[in-house]
Amino acid sequence: MKLDKTTILMGVIGCMLMLAPLASADDVAPPQWRGVDRTVFAEWTFDRPDTDADNWSSHPGEVEMETPYYEVDESSVFHETYGTRQNVWEINDDFGLDFYMPNFPDGEYKDGWIQITYLVDEDYLPIVDPDLYVEGEHEYDVDWDHSGTVYHEDGWITDTFWFYIEPNPEGEWIGLYVDEGEEGSFYPAYIDQVIIDTICVPEPATLSLLAVAGVAVIRRRRK
Repeated sequence: MKLDKTTILMGVIGCMLMLAPLASADDVAPPQWRGVDRTVFAEWTFDRPDTDADNWSSHPGEVEMETPYYEVDESSVFHETYGTRQNVWEINDDFGLDFYMPNFPDGEYKDGWIQITYLVDEDYLPIVDPDLYVEGEHEYDVDWDHSGTVYHEDGWITDTFWFYIEPNPEGEWIGLYVDEGEEGSFYPAYIDQVIIDTICVPEPATLSLLAVAGVAVIRRRRK
């Protein structure tokens, strides 16, 4: 599986896990590779008026990178309080929130991990799913799947998804949509939090160069 391969590969290149960013209480299933080399973490809790990520980081930090952000459809409604949560976006159409994630240059492929916290009723409705829009001139192999669900005591849930893009794109948009209901209508979805993690895996040739460079550094130190 690509995700497991990434975990092993980046563990070798990065040498150690770096301190992961502090996230909110609903960061229930962070990926194991968060904070290693060539990863980006972004969290939105919607408690600020702008659309930039509330909390985000990239590793290594010296690479200049655009701040992750989101766009909202005019049909969406913002609630300062809804149910037991604060600062919630209500999606009333198939697409209501689109999140942009920047990227590291080049790479063989990219893995991603998405956590979406939202409210459901007794029939587990609505069902919120992500979709991917990839930037770049290549033909991309894109795949994603639902990974799991965590049920919170206040009736909200956190759904987790993974995605895979090959080759590594310049960046991607992640749109959230709800399943279509009866007669073409859509169930409203109340989104409380979105967390996205990505990791860009280098080309094999790049890995070889990194390995050679590492050996050269070791030899230089021994001398």
